[in-house]
Amino acid sequence: MPPETGVVGRRYQCTPNTDGSCNLHPHSVTSAMAAPPVFSSKAAPGVIMGVGNVGSFLLPWKECDTYLSEDGGLTWKAVLEHPHNADRGKTWRKYDFDESIRPGALISDPESTSQKSLLFVRFGTKFVGYQVDLSNVYDRKCELDENNVNRSDFEKRYICPQLAEQSRLSHGRQDMDFECDFNYVLKDGKCELEGKEVVRDGECKKEGDTYLGSSGYRKVPGNACGSDKGIKKDEPVRKTCTVETVPVPTDITHTLTKFDSPMMGGFQYFLKSSVVMLWTGSKQVWRSADDGSTWKSIVPDAGAIYVLLSTTRMRSKSTCLRPRRYWSRTTTGKPLKVKDNECFTTLYRTQDAGESWKEVDTWVDKAVYASHRRLDMPDHGIFSMAWKKPMPQKTCQDDITSTEAHPLQMVYMVDSDQKKRLVFFDHVVQFYVVEQFLAVTVEVGNSFVLHVSLNGHDFSPAVFPPNIRVDKNGFTVLQSTTGALVLDVAKSTVAGREYGRLFKSNSEGTQFSLQLDNTNRNIKQLVDWGKIGGIEGVILANQVINIDSLARDGAKHVRTLVSFNDGGSWAPIRAPTDSNCRSDECSLHLHSVTDYNGPGAVFSAPSSVGLVMGVGNVGKYLLPLENSQTYLSRDAGRTWKQVSNKRQLYEFGDEGGVLVLADPSAPTGEILYSYDFGSTWKSAKFADDPVNIQSVTTEPTSDTSKITVTGSYARGDQQFIVSTLDFANRRDCLLDKNNAEKSDFEKWSSFEGENDRCILGKEVKLLASYG
Repeated sequence: MPPETGVVGRRYQCTPNTDGSCNLHPHSVTSAMAAPPVFSSKAAPGVIMGVGNVGSFLLPWKECDTYLSEDGGLTWKAVLEHPHNADRGKTWRKYDFDESIRPGALISDPESTSQKSLLFVRFGTKFVGYQVDLSNVYDRKCELDENNVNRSDFEKRYICPQLAEQSRLSHGRQDMDFECDFNYVLKDGKCELEGKEVVRDGECKKEGDTYLGSSGYRKVPGNACGSDKGIKKDEPVRKTCTVETVPVPTDITHTLTKFDSPMMGGFQYFLKSSVVMLWTGSKQVWRSADDGSTWKSIVPDAGAIYVLLSTTRMRSKSTCLRPRRYWSRTTTGKPLKVKDNECFTTLYRTQDAGESWKEVDTWVDKAVYASHRRLDMPDHGIFSMAWKKPMPQKTCQDDITSTEAHPLQMVYMVDSDQKKRLVFFDHVVQFYVVEQFLAVTVEVGNSFVLHVSLNGHDFSPAVFPPNIRVDKNGFTVLQSTTGALVLDVAKSTVAGREYGRLFKSNSEGTQFSLQLDNTNRNIKQLVDWGKIGGIEGVILANQVINIDSLARDGAKHVRTLVSFNDGGSWAPIRAPTDSNCRSDECSLHLHSVTDYNGPGAVFSAPSSVGLVMGVGNVGKYLLPLENSQTYLSRDAGRTWKQVSNKRQLYEFGDEGGVLVLADPSAPTGEILYSYDFGSTWKSAKFADDPVNIQSVTTEPTSDTSKITVTGSYARGDQQFIVSTLDFANRRDCLLDKNNAEKSDFEKWSSFEGENDRCILGKEVKLLASYG
């Protein structure tokens, strides 16, 4: 407690208290002009001296006074104005030096048993030391007479005067005998949990169990007070197990690889294979043959990567395009060595797993294998965009534009034979292979014309409703699994105010009708539209709802809509039942591709039937990402529940048997996972040190039990890491059709309990594993 008055009896400008607004603040080792120990000595127990001030904060050394406590710091008194370092401050005498000095430091022996001290004084640039001998200050030495207190120079002194009549050893423990336990900190006079709760082995096997945990307090080490009397603040407290206290299971393993620079682009997965590739900022291409668990550098100096390509049917083929040269590689890791070209790319292909290579073409902007998805084409055909040759000398591919003499062409090549080179169109802008459709956009004047083919060589122009003009503002071709082509045509391309119109074709992909107006899109031509994997006909899309007031509002107001009939009709998403939103204008809104920077599909995975996850909010329209929560649907988007009160990265694994959440907002070494479709969550470690998480991903079908986390260490040199968690070691699921209680599977039907349980005329029923 600070003293009530200063040295001369004047009261302080503030009322002394213990809440921090009017306290005693003494200088310590960082600012005190005294050698340690600063405050006390072993030879004078309970006596503490310090230089400081009473107020709300510590003043400079020269503005402070000298204070003394004789009860171990419980109470204080001001003893001298200005800093000073011998009846314990009751009376003081002066000693005159020959000249004026300003003391720098006063040092005594560490035990404070000597009557001699060293005083150091600074004169200009020099230091002068004085020995101060106080051995002759007193007329005689102190005498101890234990039988006669009046004749003795010593007196009994209690560190705690309030307990002078009764020793605390018999009085019992008080508040002062306790301090905050491990991972607890003092806040507003109470010890509160700041870190992770310490749980003994064998306790907290699952959420809802109870355990004896710390009360938040422990007895001060070295305190000899007995525990049979007084307060017992350190007794264990019965607590309920939560996801944070359930121990990390031993059936989950992880392998972590450190890289010398961040990953550029994303992972390249191979169809029905454990092979995955990535490239880094240090110009290296890395390859993993076990779903990202271990990595090997296969191209030590790959240079600047442009794009990585692979076929969706032939898992042994892959090509990597660099500016001015192509690298190709098979899953066996055999590289193609080519010489650098000056100003253009060269395309090579292998048909014998990399043993031999043939040049296919030069001056190529884009190439894909013709045997793509459901387009029925030979395996060895290649679609490409290439410039008509010969090109002028001293011309570089990066600098040219399409002209009548040298247009950018849409080309189909068979068997690397230039004689079988078919040119479909000149002045090509882009081409897409989507399901069974080959769509090619061609520039004609100031407009784009879309040509569509179902067999890879016969094309028909697309037809839009009257008054719909597809100009150079552009459009985006989207993906559908119901035998139609879906595209979004831009209406506004003003930065920050982009929106468009969504169209869907007939089965031939040539006649388009409007499906949704004012769709949300961005400057990169990305559109907030996504189909739900595993179930045909369910789509989520975002719509701009303040078109008329967009200029005045300054930002788009976006809402999320859902369709259960492949875009035939749209409705807002129902708000979760546990939300406080009851208004007709209140619904669930989810962020999509225009502001989502993660790998893979946004909402779902094709093998995780019925499971949908998203980040967003409940309200009238979509709020920024930092104001979002994480939501989960188990019935293909019909109903939802909140699974986290903050934005989380998420991923599906093991065909929906594993769900993973990762917090990108703060450094961490753990993720959350669920084996029961999000009903309960547990934590698992992916790194020993905190990591700033960048992405959570797995192979595109989400069939594997391995899920990969990428990020950078939060401390030190912030090294980039890839950590792959393996959930495969959990026990095999048991299917017992005759006993539902023993079975790990449950019957799942789309929209169970709804009047209409069909999607596009079909009701989906299956058995789903929940643990």
